[in-house]
Amino acid sequence: MEAKICNACGHPFTPRPQNPNQTYCTDPECQRERRRRWQQQKRREDADYRDNDVRTSKT
Repeated sequence: MEAKICNACGHPFTPRPQNPNQTYCTDPECQRERRRRWQQQKRREDADYRDNDVRTSKT
């Protein structure tokens, strides 16, 4: 399988065969960044997600 460049750290990696569209390497910091970016996008685009996020943060 062809090596790709990680969207977080910029280092080359080989995607897992089960996920050929993988764009982040398996480094824990890169996975944390992947989740952070996903959450930011979800908050911008999904009003229900944003409302639930606000409600759970008020505790």
